Amino acid sequence: MKMWSSSTLPYSMDNKSLQYPTKYSFDASSMCAGYLETMQHFRTFFFSNFYCHIMSHVEEVNAKIQCPHIGVTQVESKLSHLINILEEKQEGCEQFWQKCLEEKSSHVEEPHIPRRRCIPKRLENPCATEPHIFFTPKDYFRQEYVCVCDTAIWCVKDRFNCTVFQNLESVEKECVSVVTVVNNTTPKLEKT
Repeated sequence: MKMWSSSTLPYSMDNKSLQYPTKYSFDASSMCAGYLETMQHFRTFFFSNFYCHIMSHVEEVNAKIQCPHIGVTQVESKLSHLINILEEKQEGCEQFWQKCLEEKSSHVEEPHIPRRRCIPKRLENPCATEPHIFFTPKDYFRQEYVCVCDTAIWCVKDRFNCTVFQNLESVEKECVSVVTVVNNTTPKLEKT
């Protein structure tokens, strides 16, 4: 059992309350060391910045389309605008790469290509093509960047396809026309 030095403890704490079994302290320290090591990888730095770069627009549109006073046509226009933004971001890989290199802390390792992994012999397929080999880290991270952008665009398009909006728009128009007719034909009561 490890004990903390009692010279730095507040008077309300005693040594017995700070005794920990050795196995827990090693587990916690190894988890912290693993977390710190992961945070120092350029890949983690790149993708955390990329998440903020891409998903900030998705979060903004998400908050706006959940408003109870928004119409279907407005939702559709906001989503099409979001898809345009994501497609523009997809073209901005070079600028994002330069920004990451400039903002990288000295604690973050330099970008590198992950080691090439061999396919297990039992899974080898003679008809399969050779995997693409990246020669620079920039090429590797560009491919990852484009892949994530494509996935985000596809998910938005798949989730909110045009046929759903056409049906919802026709239902919304009917509801608005009924409410308009009811409001125009209903006599208004005067306050007395």
